[in-house]
Order: sequence, then C-alpha cells, then structure tokens
Amino acid sequence: MSSRIISRMFVFLAAVCLSVLFLAGCGEKERIDEATWNGIVELPGGVTLPMVKVEAGRTFRMGLSDENNKIVMEELRESIALYEEIYEKKVEFQRTVTLKHDYYIGRTEVTQAQWNALMDQNLSYFKGDDLPVETVSWNDAQEFCRKLNELYAGKLPAGYRFDLPTLAQWVYAARGGKNGKGFQYSGSDDVDAVAWCEMNAEEKTHPVGTKQPNELGLYDMSGNVYEWCRDWAEFGLPEDMEFLRGNIEGRWGRVNCGGSWHLDVDGCLVYEDVGGASQPDSRSYNIGFRLALVPESN
Repeated sequence: MSSRIISRMFVFLAAVCLSVLFLAGCGEKERIDEATWNGIVELPGGVTLPMVKVEAGRTFRMGLSDENNKIVMEELRESIALYEEIYEKKVEFQRTVTLKHDYYIGRTEVTQAQWNALMDQNLSYFKGDDLPVETVSWNDAQEFCRKLNELYAGKLPAGYRFDLPTLAQWVYAARGGKNGKGFQYSGSDDVDAVAWCEMNAEEKTHPVGTKQPNELGLYDMSGNVYEWCRDWAEFGLPEDMEFLRGNIEGRWGRVNCGGSWHLDVDGCLVYEDVGGASQPDSRSYNIGFRLALVPESN
C-alpha cells in the first residue's frame, strides 16, 4: 500500500474521530450551579430573562385579615350549602405559612420579546417588545414553561423545573420575602411609586421595570397585568403551599394575582392577597404571567 493511500486513510480516520468527539461534546449539558448562577435564563435569539432568588424560611400570614375574614363568612351565610361545606371541610381563609424551599422568580413579568423567543404567536392586544405579554391563557403560560424546560433539559439545578409560582410563592415574593417591610403594595405604601393601575396607566400596559422595585428587586408585582399562578381557585387556602404533593382541581379556574392597568388601587394590594380566578383556557388583555424556577413535585 502506497504512502499516499496510507496518508489519506489516516486523515480520514482522524476527521471521523474529531467529528465523533465534537458531536459527543455538543450532546453534553452542564448543569446550572446555583452557587455561581447569575439568574439569567438565555432564550433563543440572544434574548435573556433575568430571575431573582427568593430565600425561603420567613414565616408570614397569608389570606384575609381578621376583619375581612368575618365579612366573608357573614356573606357566605346567605348561601347555606356553601357555608355548610366550608365548615364541613374546615376551610381556612387565613394561615401562617413558612415556605421550606428556595426558588427563583422572574425579575419582571414575561415580556413580549421573551415570549416571541419561544412561541409562534403573540396575541397581545398592546404590542411592544418590552411590554408584558398578555392575552395569554393559563394553558398558554404552561406551554411556555414546557418549551423552556425542554430547552434546558439536563441543565437545571437538580430537583427544579420552570413553572408558574404557586399563590404562596407569588405572595411571599411580592411582599419582599425575607427582606419584606410590610408594605401594602409590592415595594411601597405609595401605589403610584410601584404600580401601573387605573389611576395612572392611561388605559394601557407599560414597559416592564419602569416603576420602583420591591425589596427583592422585583418589578410590577402590583399592577400592569394580573399574573397567573399555578393554583386552582377554591375556597380557602391549599394545605400544601408549595404543591410538592400536587394540587387538586378547583371549581373556579386558576388563580391570578397582582392587579392590572385597568383595575383600581385595591386590586394591587399584596398584604392581603388570595388572588382572583379565571378559567385556564381564557385569555384577557389584562392577564400575563411571571416565570418561576421551583422545586419538583414529589
């Protein structure tokens, strides 16, 4: 066999080996290291989605105030069947909560630029890359999370996934987590400083992050758009606030929180937030969502 043929065979085999090694390297996925991660979720097209770590452990009171709890119970007396159901099931409208697991939550609502990086269609009524995506159903938001989990398969911290926050996770973050100062709205007692609502929004959404942030550096958790949560809406509060054992179906749809651009200031309160409710397939130009990175269900 001539030296020329041997040389060609050597070059061919070397090329094959390099190709195999390159493809094998491409298939490897390095997990995010929580200790060094900057919280930036990288999306296709160079789009990024910043997230903030929320440290669990601070006990907080969730649900209605004592005064409003009495009002609700009195109103429910008018519906004997519901009133009996509440007492039979020992439904709670107030609870002391301590979340046990740290999680991450979007610094802002998901924007239209972030949405467009993953999804094929943007149905938002108000258009703009830096505006919050709206006119998205709960199911749409879950599809966004599904695609992101697929994109990050094998790379997320062990035991975590992208999802919507639970109501408890949302409220805890909105109130500032461990840094919370007990404000009525997310980040202040002055609603105009932190929220786009009926009094100042001029009947439209506004670019995210243009109001004052809360104690965790989160924007727009009061106002701009309602935000979907993972919970089913049902009387009272769920027993498992982090849904590590799952969540049963409720009768009134999925929870959404935080108030919006066309709601009065009371809708932006976070010191007493049990959330509103809409059907999971419904869409509205005042409802968007915020991404969370949360513990996996057991």
